[in-house]
Parts: sequence; C-alpha cells; structure tokens
Amino acid sequence: MRLSTFLLGILAAAILGGGVWDYQTREQARLRLRVLAAQLEPLGQLQYQELRAHPWGQGSVEQLRFLPSPDTARRLRLPAGAELRVDALEVDRYRESGDGIPEKFEARLRGLHWPASTTVTSGPEVGDPAEQPLPSLGELGYQELRFDGRLRLQYLRDAGALQLAFALRDPSAARLDGELSLFAEPAVFRGEWQSLTLSQLRLDYRDLGLLARLKPLLALRARVSNEGLDAALVTRLERETRQRGLRWPAEDYAALVGFLREARGLRIRMDPPGELRLRDLPLYAEADLPQVLGLELRPPPVGATTPP
Repeated sequence: MRLSTFLLGILAAAILGGGVWDYQTREQARLRLRVLAAQLEPLGQLQYQELRAHPWGQGSVEQLRFLPSPDTARRLRLPAGAELRVDALEVDRYRESGDGIPEKFEARLRGLHWPASTTVTSGPEVGDPAEQPLPSLGELGYQELRFDGRLRLQYLRDAGALQLAFALRDPSAARLDGELSLFAEPAVFRGEWQSLTLSQLRLDYRDLGLLARLKPLLALRARVSNEGLDAALVTRLERETRQRGLRWPAEDYAALVGFLREARGLRIRMDPPGELRLRDLPLYAEADLPQVLGLELRPPPVGATTPP
C-alpha cells in the first residue's frame, strides 16, 4: 500500500469519526435542552430555532424563546401573550461530569428581549408621593428592554460549592452584575432546591436611564418637585425602619438614603455569619434579616465597569 493512500485513509477515518462525534455532541445538547424544557414546563414553554454544539464544549443556541404561562406572565408583569427571547446564547465553555451534572458553563447573551408592559398604573391621587404605584415600563417610554451580557457557572462537586456570576447591560436602562456563592447538593440540577445554602452574594446596580425616567414621572404625578419626591422617599424609609424594627448600620443607611436621592447606583452584599438555608428565611423575624443575611449596602465603586 502506498504511503499516500494510507494517509488518505487515516484522514478519511478521522473526518468520519469527527463527524460522528460532532453529531453525538449535538444530540446530547438537544437532550439537555429537552430536559430543561421539561423542568420549566410548569412555568412556560421553552423553544429554540437552531442549535450548534461542538465536542470541545463550545456552541450556540439561536432564537431561544420562553413563552410564560398566564400565571408566570402575571408574576413577571409581562403583557398577555408576550414572550422572552434571546437572539443568541453563545457558549464559550461547557463541561459536565459523567452523570450529567454541569461543572463549568461560560456563555454570552446577545439580545435578551424583555417586553414592556403597557398597563396604566396611575389611579386616584395619593396623599404621600412615596406611596404611588410604580409605573409600567411602557409608561416610562420603553417598548422593551434589550440586554447583552455574560453568564458563568462553576460547580465543585466534592465541596458542594456552586458559584454563579452574571453581567447584563441595556444602555438605555441599567447595568447589573453580580456574583452568588451557594452550597448545594447535585440534586439542585434536577430542580430540588431544599439543600441550597447561601454563602455570599454581591449585586451591583448602575442606572443608565431607568430610574432617571421613573423619578420625574412619579414627581409629576404627585405634583411635587423632584426634591419633594426625594424627601418623601427618605421619610418613608424612616417610617418603614421604625415600624419594622430594622437596625441599619450607619454606612448602610447612608447608602440607602443616597440611592433614594440620586439613584445612580447601589452595591448590595450578603455574607451570612452562619449557615443559612434559603428555605429557612421565612422562619426569621423581619427585623433580624439584615443581621442574619450579613447585609451590607454601599454606593457603587467609583470608576467600576461591567463587561458587556
């Protein structure tokens, strides 16, 4: 046998084997999506248009759509018949254990469309400007919110440590990024949430227009100046603090007041001093929750940026 013929045979076998491997990878990805769709079925229907998956853990899902059930739509304040849509979910890395438990997931979101409700929320004039119902997104002038962002998941099975991170940005509304650390049993990936224990949470909010639209509209409806609305919001915070028996550290309270007055941004951190199962939260008195959660509120760091 000539060497060239032998090499061509090896190349053909490699191409055929790679094609079979690639096909099996796509079928595995389709199976994962079917399992996810079944888990979400009580909340709504998950659909997609096109799936690409590669053996080295990369791929994409085009036109991922979620059609909420009527009850879910009401909870999310979505218009009747609306759908949540992602133009593309581009997976940079995916790895799972032998029994199908995700160990690492990194992806980029392109075009997460959140429909704006056009419900009219204004009603009879209220005496306290801070007690008004919040306007719908449609009343603020949005047809929809459109976010781009990143997602990251890592699960260390031996330690039971689940780490989540995300960054979302709509240049006309807001920028939101966060990191969440939990302790969880593998059963959490089958929708069993009882074992979730909070370790740490960091959430950064930066306003890019959403609250800048909200506050002037509330002031206009209440027939007060912007400064009058700020004062009413701070007065309500003081009242709620007394009525609920909350004990705010001075820096936390100052950060809350600053956010109510300027609404530029806020950083929220939670670092519970002890083991805190999420299912046990309703057992604590409301006045104790800031201490139980290890809550810390701060203005956002100067110059901090969030990846697109």
